Amino acid sequence: MLISFEYLLTCDADELGMLEDSVEAIHALENVHVRFVPATKNNNLLQPRFFGTRFYCKVVIPLPAHMFAQLPQKLKDGASIRIVPIVFNIGIDHRASIARMKALHFFSSTQVENDLNYNNLAKLKAYINKSVDSLPDDIPDLMKLLEHTIYLNKPKNVDIFPLAEKICRRAYGIRVTGCKSAKDRTSMSFTLEQGQLLVNNHNIDQHDLQDVLNQFRRNGTSIENALANTGAKAYAFSYIQLRTFPEYYRAQPGTYGNVQT
Repeated sequence: MLISFEYLLTCDADELGMLEDSVEAIHALENVHVRFVPATKNNNLLQPRFFGTRFYCKVVIPLPAHMFAQLPQKLKDGASIRIVPIVFNIGIDHRASIARMKALHFFSSTQVENDLNYNNLAKLKAYINKSVDSLPDDIPDLMKLLEHTIYLNKPKNVDIFPLAEKICRRAYGIRVTGCKSAKDRTSMSFTLEQGQLLVNNHNIDQHDLQDVLNQFRRNGTSIENALANTGAKAYAFSYIQLRTFPEYYRAQPGTYGNVQT
C-alpha cells in the first residue's frame, strides 16, 4: 500500500531536524504489516491490535462481516499488506530562500532537499514498476513527467506535488501533507490540492481556482484548525513572508496575521 507524504519544511536550522526525524519515522513504516480479521463479539468497537517492535510491527484490524466479505480472497486468507511510504519535501517560505543562499544554491534547491526527493522518486519508481500491470495505463507517462519535473532542480519546485498526488491516487494510495505546525503551510497546501481536484474532476474552470482557494481558506476547516490551536482565526503569516511563497500558496488578506505559530 502506497502512502505519499508531502512536506513543506525548510532544509535548515530547526526545521531540518524536524524533517530528518519525520523521514526516519516515515521510513520505519516499511516495517509495518497490516492484516484484516473478522470482528468478533468481544471486539465490537473494532479496536486494532499491535504486535512486534519498530523493526517488525504487525497491525491486526478487525472489520465488520459485510466489509470483510468484500476483501480479496488473499486478504481473507490471512495475507498482510505492506506499507510503501514515500516523502517529497519542498521548502516554500522565506527561510527556504535564505537556506538556498547560505548554501550558494541561488537557482536550485538545497542538496538535502534534492537528495531526499531523488531517493524517494527512486522508491516510487520501484513500486510502480513492480505493480504496473495492475495500475492504470497513464501511470508510466505520469512517472516520466514527475521524474522530469524533479530533475529540473529549480527552487520552490511545487510542480512536483500535483504530479505526486495524482500518481498516488491513480495507484490507489493514501495522501498525507505536513509542515511544522500542520496548520499554516499545510492549510495552504491541502486547500490547493482540494481546489485542483475540483478543477480536474468537477468542471471548475482553472480561472476560478484562486476564488475557490480563497473560500476554502476563509470559510473552511483549515482556519477553524488555526483557531483551535492558537485562539486566533488567522494563519501565522506576515505580508512579507507570503511574498516569498509560490502564488497559489498565499493566504488572502484578512486571513493571516502575527499570531502564535
